[in-house]
Amino acid sequence: MEALNTPIDELVQDGLVSRKIFIDEAIYRRELEKVFARSWLFLGHESQIANPGDYLTNYMGEDPVIVSRDPSGRVTRRNGADHS
Repeated sequence: MEALNTPIDELVQDGLVSRKIFIDEAIYRRELEKVFARSWLFLGHESQIANPGDYLTNYMGEDPVIVSRDPSGRVTRRNGADHS
């Protein structure tokens, strides 16, 4: 992982967040690893896929996913790593 050039405690001072958090590649990569890869992520609400065959697309970090409602009414998720 690329090292952060700015210490984390310097990115927030006096209640203000540095604009650097939006453009620094090292911060982005660290967020992908420490936040998106380890946390539950909101992909969509079940009302968006109310009927069998409905689907929505979204991203988990940088990975595209499809969330759908199958013919039996179950909610399913597919991504590049899911081959079931």
